[in-house]
Amino acid sequence: MGKKLFSFFTAAAMAFIISFGGAACMATGFSLTGEGFPGLDPMLPANLRTVGLMCGLLSLAAAGYFCLPKRRRYLPVILALGLALVVLRREFIIAAIEAILYRITSVYRMAYGWGALQWTGGDPGTVTPDLGLGLLAALPCVMAAWTVCCGKNRVAAVLVSILPLASCLVVTNTVPENWCLLLILTGLLLLIFSSGLRKRDVFSANALCAMLLIPVLMFQNTLFWAIPQDTYEARINGVQQYILSWFQDLPFVQMGADGNLKLEINGGDPGADYVDLSTVGPKWELTFPVMDVTAPRDGALYLRGQALEIYDGKSWRSVAVSGKDGWPSLSLKEVGRVTVATRTGHELLYFPYYPGGGRWTDDAIFDQGYLKNPNWDTTYTFQQMEMTDPGYVVLSERLRKQCLQLPRETLNRAQEHLEQLPEASLQGSAEVIAQAVAAYVKNSATYDLNTQRMPFDESDFALWFLESSDTGYCVHFASAATVLLRAAGVPARYVSGYALTAVAGQPVTVTAGQAHAWVEYFDPAWGWRILEATPADQEPETPTTEATETEPSVPETTGEEQTRPTLRPGIDQPEDPTEPSVTAPSSSDEDPRPEEKTEVSWTAVNALIGTLLAAVLIAGQYILRRHLRLRKMSVGDVNRRVLEQWREILRLCRILKCSPPEQLLELAEKAKFSQHMLADEEQREFRVFLEKASDALSKKPFLLRSLIRLIWAVG
Repeated sequence: MGKKLFSFFTAAAMAFIISFGGAACMATGFSLTGEGFPGLDPMLPANLRTVGLMCGLLSLAAAGYFCLPKRRRYLPVILALGLALVVLRREFIIAAIEAILYRITSVYRMAYGWGALQWTGGDPGTVTPDLGLGLLAALPCVMAAWTVCCGKNRVAAVLVSILPLASCLVVTNTVPENWCLLLILTGLLLLIFSSGLRKRDVFSANALCAMLLIPVLMFQNTLFWAIPQDTYEARINGVQQYILSWFQDLPFVQMGADGNLKLEINGGDPGADYVDLSTVGPKWELTFPVMDVTAPRDGALYLRGQALEIYDGKSWRSVAVSGKDGWPSLSLKEVGRVTVATRTGHELLYFPYYPGGGRWTDDAIFDQGYLKNPNWDTTYTFQQMEMTDPGYVVLSERLRKQCLQLPRETLNRAQEHLEQLPEASLQGSAEVIAQAVAAYVKNSATYDLNTQRMPFDESDFALWFLESSDTGYCVHFASAATVLLRAAGVPARYVSGYALTAVAGQPVTVTAGQAHAWVEYFDPAWGWRILEATPADQEPETPTTEATETEPSVPETTGEEQTRPTLRPGIDQPEDPTEPSVTAPSSSDEDPRPEEKTEVSWTAVNALIGTLLAAVLIAGQYILRRHLRLRKMSVGDVNRRVLEQWREILRLCRILKCSPPEQLLELAEKAKFSQHMLADEEQREFRVFLEKASDALSKKPFLLRSLIRLIWAVG
């Protein structure tokens, strides 16, 4: 009874620290206990005391269940009660799960543009995440109790238990607090170190866990001291980049036209022909490289990806066929060749303004607002052209109507905004109207990636931005400008792609953070032209080229439009004094090598400290396990001691590659299968052989003896 009770408390304690540690990591990493990340929708804070109480009760229940004999475990009854609870409290449980998943995926949406999980249509912010955290902690809790009580393999329990911690590694900003990491890592380390012994003797493994608790805590505290938390971000960023690289290698995950990783199931470019404006909210900068671009001259370069024509107030989508309507074909002069080398395949081709030659041919398939890439080529070339003189470009009546389409309510309210523009500008050419609209939209809000999502009760994204939001980024400004241009009678469409500062003849690395949205408006004298409606709040970043690959680091971007360049006056758009000037990258006079040496030095010190601590921990566990083996060989009746000594003899014989004496084998079988107690003379033979085997083992090389001790410590 004493052993069962000890196993019960050990299992309950292990299940609690693992489940509550994982839940606390998620709560602190995703800022669920306070106001949350800046820019996210407000949400009721989580109460860790409540979560801890739920984990404690569940841990006691799971430990009690698995400590019962198998014949007394009423699994069908437990499942029936759980099913009844789900049926009776179905809406409450679903709302709790949705609340916690919505908050976690909202953070991922800020970083990568992935959609936030929401399916009930309610407001997740009004539901406390306590129950959701408790439900997510239930599976690690049950798996830990099952492993401890039943002596099962540690692999399944460790994999399940590490998932809450792994969810915090996907985004750099979600670093859990130290005490949460200490809690879950303590449970996992104790589970791992005791696993080998647990298969043979559950009680001894539980005793080992109790003895290792203090050394493991000391070991982790020393690690936290040697590697402070402020260094986690850089390390997690490396993990994040690795995860993204792995995701991009999957056939069903692609980088969308907006620079975000998205699922691609039906063979098309993910999200290429649809933008759900109702989900557009806070966004984090992502420095993951997506392509390398080589241009013929320095300066601004826009790479067009997807154009969307149909606007319904909450989304942009493309029409079935838009073709090459409105693109100029006369008065064009070649500037040079633009080569694009993407890191992964896309169904669309990114091309410069204006394209010509290369992949821009009469046979090229221009459909659904983008130029198709039927072979999913990763490297391709376009001739970059520019118009030398204005001419007359034709736009089909069908596409003109599509690029003037607006919901009636949107049209009426947009025209009210146009009344605030100078009357002379609205009576001018398409170019004059476009510049007046761009100036109005730029002054309507401040650039900020932490812009809140449009409220549920709003029906029009562009009007909400112009009338209610004080901040926005490229999606907001481009959508508003497109709507106002249409209300003014100028055909316009929403476009996504990449904007960068090119260096003549040198490859420039483009990151996902340089994904951008702008407006294409139709000018009969020039064809489709770029209108930049996003405020120039940041200077363009210095591009990464092959010539600067030896630099210690790449400058980080701070906004989605940080690399938005100034367009060429009179060609892409008239000169705008508010646009930032473009300068070629300059090399730094500072020598970064001393800083690199310092970083390497600290890395070496941390590695040395970690190695020493690991060696101390392994040595301590070896001593503890040796003590337990010696204790088993010296307590209990004679037959029990003899059998423990026989197991030790077999272990030593395997190492020494020899066979135990037949006489000892007969005595061991006699002790195991008969009721006869061995005499002291017979037991002495086991002790004598153990001493000889130990002497032989001590003569082995030091490295071999160390390896054997390591295997005994962790095996």
